[in-house]
Amino acid sequence: MKNYFTSSVIARIIASVLLFVALYNFPIGYYKFLRWVICSTAIYTVYVSFITNNKINFGVWLFSLISVLFNPITPFYIGKSNWKIADLLVGVIFLVSTFVIREKEAIK
Repeated sequence: MKNYFTSSVIARIIASVLLFVALYNFPIGYYKFLRWVICSTAIYTVYVSFITNNKINFGVWLFSLISVLFNPITPFYIGKSNWKIADLLVGVIFLVSTFVIREKEAIK
């Protein structure tokens, strides 16, 4: 039986839940924390997507863009309503990616 809940899948599910929760109003500290989580999860997903396919593919480009958008060091300021749209869209992308991007099984 295959284990579908690998570390990258769990990280992307957690990231999507945090993005959906961000649609409510929270203090600025939550959104700063969210940037760190989403950026690091996107970078990890880029790594997993590249290693799984041994090439640069759509997943690598998409999650690279997400990591730049949610970069906590030099953040983008695009307005609250636009961030809500981005949070919803990226949350859906993370959820869909759990079915599309899978880590390779360890060779035993």
